[in-house]
Amino acid sequence: MSIDALSTSTENGVLTVVFNRPERLNAMTADMETELVRVAARVNDDPTVHAVVFTGATGKRPAFVAGQDVGELSAIADAQAAEEVERHSEELLEAIERIGVPTIAAVGGPCVGVGALIVGCCDIVIVSESVKFGFPIARTVGNLLSTKNTRRMIDLVGVPRVKNMVLRARLMSGRELFASGAASELVGDAELGSRAREIAEEIGALAPLTLSGTKTSIRRMRDAPGHADNLDLLTEAYLSDDFAEAVNAFLEKRSPRWAGR
Repeated sequence: MSIDALSTSTENGVLTVVFNRPERLNAMTADMETELVRVAARVNDDPTVHAVVFTGATGKRPAFVAGQDVGELSAIADAQAAEEVERHSEELLEAIERIGVPTIAAVGGPCVGVGALIVGCCDIVIVSESVKFGFPIARTVGNLLSTKNTRRMIDLVGVPRVKNMVLRARLMSGRELFASGAASELVGDAELGSRAREIAEEIGALAPLTLSGTKTSIRRMRDAPGHADNLDLLTEAYLSDDFAEAVNAFLEKRSPRWAGR
């Protein structure tokens, strides 16, 4: 499947999503957001996919997503239009967060605005030293982050770094993201794709219900702090075919054969 600015491919159970506007440093459009929501829905309906990798096409230099397409933002003329832009973006971010399998962001070059938010919605982040990550909106378009998006960034890098990024319009490097703990690995630009695939294939050997249940539990704790519970997920795991298979495999000294049910 492909549209002009977005392409996907699947190999060995790994779906790779490529932001494909290298001439614009992969800046996001409303059409790309809509298609990404559809892709997320298809992943959740496809039991053969066990991981998703998000990355950006490389033109003259690496890029992940260099923010929203400013040409589209210029059309905002009233409160309704502003709210629609935010609603549309939030629909995309929630769709990524609710992908049932682990998601990996392989990030090189500019990663600002909605690009940084997409990274904040992924489960595993690997970066290169070329990364420039953040929200330079105080010196560019002059808008601000929604409360929910501020929360996403605080969860990723912490309050002091969010303040430093936004209030100084300062971009974090890949090395800083790695040092902060937001990124799990720091690799060269040329290694981003291969390393992301290696991680995704490692994930394919693990228990699907453990992975999806952990993702759901973390999301519940964020959305309902102090009130989240995952007893339903625990019960589902204990009563699953996978749990019975894994116990038998352990006793028989062999690797389990996961079925995801």
